[in-house]
Amino acid sequence: MAIPTDITLRTLKGSWGLEKSLSENMDGILRLQGVGWLTRKGIGAASQTLHFTSASDETVHITMRQTLTGGIPGSTEERYMDWVERERSNHIYGDVQSRSRLIKGVRDAEGTVRPELEIQSKPGNDAIEEEVKKFLIGGVPHIGAVEKDDLSDLYIHDFGRNEKAGWTAEQIWGLEVIDSQQYLTRRVAVVAEDGYELARLVYKFSGL
Repeated sequence: MAIPTDITLRTLKGSWGLEKSLSENMDGILRLQGVGWLTRKGIGAASQTLHFTSASDETVHITMRQTLTGGIPGSTEERYMDWVERERSNHIYGDVQSRSRLIKGVRDAEGTVRPELEIQSKPGNDAIEEEVKKFLIGGVPHIGAVEKDDLSDLYIHDFGRNEKAGWTAEQIWGLEVIDSQQYLTRRVAVVAEDGYELARLVYKFSGL
């Protein structure tokens, strides 16, 4: 199903199912975040759907409710696009201090639109930091947004840290083009003292 033209990152809504054939395995990321083997295997086998609603008054506020098959409890996350740190807690990731904001796209030397990202992940190695940033800005954005040449608010930048478990998670959300089709994507980078993991998750719009 095509993404309705009125859906942007500011007005995110509806249900979106995980396309496993286009997504990368999350097991390494979950392991680095301290998620147990049994839970990781359950998440890996489950079908996942994200349900969004959004509102805008003084700031854009997005609610994401995640449902999983296989008896795994879902979760609800609130994101305010004001880059103010707030605590989010759930049964999978524990207590996370997180902040979110909308960021614009910029054209690189070849004219390709990329997120204007001020990276927050600090792996302690310049080469790894460059690899993480290259991955996070790697998506090709929604065709319609580029045709209008309005590059504002093309992406969501989300950064979280779990001080107890010792990891940070940085994400770029975008309406991305893959094989000429439009999807919602999450590019996730998790950094901890003993390593880092990268993964792209791809979601297909399934209805309002």
